[in-house]
Amino acid sequence: MDVPALAVRDLVVSDRKADVIFQVSEFTLTHGEVCGIYGASGGGAGLFLECLSGLCTPTGGSIRIYGRELDLSTLNNASVGGLPREGAVFPDFTAG
Repeated sequence: MDVPALAVRDLVVSDRKADVIFQVSEFTLTHGEVCGIYGASGGGAGLFLECLSGLCTPTGGSIRIYGRELDLSTLNNASVGGLPREGAVFPDFTAG
């Protein structure tokens, strides 16, 4: 049986008032598959990637990488990385 490389189920991110601000019912990638996540500004693409990389803790649902539940409580076990769209991490650094 093939285990998906990435399986997201019923992922929910809520604010402090329990209002749902982001939700993914189902998202699956197989080994070797490549995809892009994009959308309108404020549409949730960045928040989804933050959940995958452990920078945002969802209030519900699951994220599995090769069948193993992603441990969102510790970043050193994260199996997903990302490239920020802005230089906000080191705003004074330049290339060249």
